[in-house]
Amino acid sequence: MTAAGFHNALRILLSLDGYDLINAGVADENWGTPEASERDQMAAFLSDPAREAIRMPDANFDRLVALLESRQPPAPAATNRPGDQAAIYAEETGIDYATALVHCNMD
Repeated sequence: MTAAGFHNALRILLSLDGYDLINAGVADENWGTPEASERDQMAAFLSDPAREAIRMPDANFDRLVALLESRQPPAPAATNRPGDQAAIYAEETGIDYATALVHCNMD
């Protein structure tokens, strides 16, 4: 995961509401453990999502991660166009772009 992806995942985590959690199967009334049913799971999650994410069982956490990943923007398409490598080569070596094209057999 990139820094930008992690930052966006945190934004998504903080923007989730109860309906999102229920519809994704993350919230199941007690995080899957009997002792957790003594408290308000949803209120605890909305108050401190990171701490509650750590508390939840693996199955719930896996569904939470799937929800976060489903809301991530698509990765940008590769831009491996002719001349890109020559431009990088020119920048790294300090030679002019036309010479870099020749060196990269792109003339």
